Amino acid sequence: MKLTANRFAVKVKNIYNPCLLQYMNIKNGDVKLIKKSTIRLIVMMIITSLIMLSGCTQAPDSANDSDTQDNESESQDGDYIYRTAVVESTEILVLESFPVQIHVIAIGYLPDGCTEIDRVEEERDGNVFTVTITTKRPKDMMCTQAIVPYEEEVPLYVYGLKAGRYDVNVNSVTNSFELTTDNIIEDVGGVSGTNVFTEDNNGSTV
Repeated sequence: MKLTANRFAVKVKNIYNPCLLQYMNIKNGDVKLIKKSTIRLIVMMIITSLIMLSGCTQAPDSANDSDTQDNESESQDGDYIYRTAVVESTEILVLESFPVQIHVIAIGYLPDGCTEIDRVEEERDGNVFTVTITTKRPKDMMCTQAIVPYEEEVPLYVYGLKAGRYDVNVNSVTNSFELTTDNIIEDVGGVSGTNVFTEDNNGSTV
């Protein structure tokens, strides 16, 4: 079937006229409605963007909260930043000797490649040992951001302690050990052996 140019134009016009009329109706009758919808959409996009930016800003604070143990005791001097070391767990090591020797092993990690163990301090109050491990890192040095595992073995001063249970607190991580007997060498016959050094005997036991 052959179509003349005029008939083809009429068919095209009949097909697209309804769409064109519909578009014209929207354009002429609902311009205000379209403007209001567009404004609402823009406002919702701005609010969503602000919420997302707020979440991104607060994310580092949340990460710091999960690592408060490492930052709870931070101080600085001219060259170094000092912090409380992160301790994840501890182990009690009992050496086979008498008097008994007790060591506590602190297991944790350092936050970067520049941080190192600075000081280890031990004190005892009654039946509770408190061990504090601190770290230091150069203040302005660029460091690798990979964490570094560490183990720190700390001897506890237990000579002379009475039999009983003792708690060991290492940077807020608690463990315990028990002495079954008094941890002291008893004097034999009421006299203890003591080395006395003099110029004459160069050291003798009396």
